[in-house]
Amino acid sequence: MPDDLAARNRANRGRGKRWERNLRAAFTAAGFRTVKPHQGAAHDEGDLQVSGPFGTVLIQAKDVERLDLSGWVRDAEEQAANAQLDLYAVVAKARGKATDRAYVVLPLHVFLRLLRGGT
Repeated sequence: MPDDLAARNRANRGRGKRWERNLRAAFTAAGFRTVKPHQGAAHDEGDLQVSGPFGTVLIQAKDVERLDLSGWVRDAEEQAANAQLDLYAVVAKARGKATDRAYVVLPLHVFLRLLRGGT
């Protein structure tokens, strides 16, 4: 049984890494600067940081079967604080859909800041 769990964990990590690469490619193709931040155990700074005229947004990428919106947003907020960023969002893969059909989840106060141009 442990071998099955290890294999499943490796497959999930691979799926997550592919999703991050797809997102980075999509943001870059749209003209945004994207950075893959350093991943430290104590101070995770998100999966991607995307910069544009509105500022820099921390992105938490999710390619999972079960939704945990509040947990994901809480993690993204903590990671944004680690990165000293005010803007953050979760981008969750939509099963069977193209990358540009993903779901973006963020708190209303962050969305309002984005609508105001990041201020």
